[in-house]
Amino acid sequence: SNYKSVVFHCLNKFVKYLDISSNQITDKGLEAIAELLNLNYLTYLNVSNNSITHAAIGFLAESLKVNTSLLELHLSQNSSIGAKGAAVLMQALERNITLTRLSLDQINLTNDGMTQISEFLIKNIALAILNLGSNSLTDESALTLCKIIGENHFLSCILVNTNGSITAK
Repeated sequence: SNYKSVVFHCLNKFVKYLDISSNQITDKGLEAIAELLNLNYLTYLNVSNNSITHAAIGFLAESLKVNTSLLELHLSQNSSIGAKGAAVLMQALERNITLTRLSLDQINLTNDGMTQISEFLIKNIALAILNLGSNSLTDESALTLCKIIGENHFLSCILVNTNGSITAK
């Protein structure tokens, strides 16, 4: 409602880049932003470091299923997204063929969330860069990602920095 009117009023077909990180955006705000993606104008969206939870990822996911313009999405530093939100997002991205960069660092992702991410990455034909840094991943997740890199020729970079439980083995 209020979020929608402000966001839609400010944006038009000429806005391609939207960075609203660190603005205390909540799930309700993400719902309004997700509607913008249906317009297929935005190529860059950064909603990092807000108050977004796994509950709102469903709105974003529905938009990403049909979006044909977004190239880069940053959801970093929204620790309440977790494995649940990542799973919903990955299912939606299976239908998306335009997103090339995705940042999911500091979303409270664990090995449990890697199942859906792995399944997505095996099928992925667009994503080139994935940031999974500063989560709670372990060697198990790192080994899974290494196998996927061998199978997926579209991925050029997976960042897993500052996952304290990944060793140098």
